[in-house]
Amino acid sequence: MNISSAKTTQRRRARAGLLWVGLIVPLGVIALAAAVMFAWLPEMPDPAAIHWSGAGPDGFGPPWANLLLPLGVGVGMVLVMVALGLLAQRLPSHRDGTATLLPRSNHDPSATVRLLGAVSLGLSVLLAVLGLAIMGVQRGLDDARDAPDIGPWAALAFALLVGFALLGWFVQPSSSKQEPLDATQHQEPWQGGSAAPLPLPAGARAAWFGTSTLSRTGIVTISLFVFVTLGVGVVLLAFGRAGGWFAVGVGLLLVVMLLSTSVFYVRADAEGLHLRSAVGWPRYAIAAEDIAAVRAIQVNPFSEFGGWGIRWGADGRFGIVLRTGEGIEVARINGKTVIVTLDDAVTAAAVLSAAASTGKEQE
Repeated sequence: MNISSAKTTQRRRARAGLLWVGLIVPLGVIALAAAVMFAWLPEMPDPAAIHWSGAGPDGFGPPWANLLLPLGVGVGMVLVMVALGLLAQRLPSHRDGTATLLPRSNHDPSATVRLLGAVSLGLSVLLAVLGLAIMGVQRGLDDARDAPDIGPWAALAFALLVGFALLGWFVQPSSSKQEPLDATQHQEPWQGGSAAPLPLPAGARAAWFGTSTLSRTGIVTISLFVFVTLGVGVVLLAFGRAGGWFAVGVGLLLVVMLLSTSVFYVRADAEGLHLRSAVGWPRYAIAAEDIAAVRAIQVNPFSEFGGWGIRWGADGRFGIVLRTGEGIEVARINGKTVIVTLDDAVTAAAVLSAAASTGKEQE
């Protein structure tokens, strides 16, 4: 089996796993829960409790409103997770792209797709159990204010979320289970080796300065998400729902995160790699003596990390990945890997490689 056909087979297996674990089973779970909840409607008090705070209910509405939890939120989240997984698979593979002077990443999006499917399954179980609990504790009550605390059910639902997410992860095909390929498939990501050190006269030092900026697509997407979150919060507050404060808080937190992670100043010099947010925090630094290897690569934040920003990939890599394109990959002596998207990655990698080489010579 050649590399192309093996890669196609792997992606088909990943897509099938996503559709079963992330879409079909979760929709089945939600449909089953919704059917039971629908059958319980005649036994519900009217109005029914739809929100709890502390030991008792503090929000009320028509009995059918509780069906919106699995049918509205649940189905919506499942569809979003699967759409993201399918989109991650359809994003261009840089290995198959046009020729480039940069070494290409061997990363496969299967891990990201697998994670999205697992999360979708876990969330569907969480929302199904919560929906059943909310209506189950009210069955036969004349007044919804007499409904007991659902805290224990909520704890159970979150435990099931974790359990089913782990189950969903392990039942999906792993990229490591693919059939053995030809010799070239077994090449390590660092097959090209570390970037060549920037040639410098004896005793000279070099420094490279750049900026890593969030892509326009990322800004628009995240801004829309922030707008919707704040809008939902404001609407809920307008109707007197205390939950609106939570949505507004999340929206404001997202604004802070967007401002603090959309632009990073990057400096590569004899001391190592330095990353600083445009607002001053967060900051990261890798000392030259801690760099085992560095190279310029092509990065796709969505397929490799599930989105833009400060991210941890499913394969354990840490990244400040703000747009698709070139970046540097730094392998640390402790085995960890850091990726940063930036322009002129070849020069930045060469400067860091020179700094790492100088550090090793001095040891």
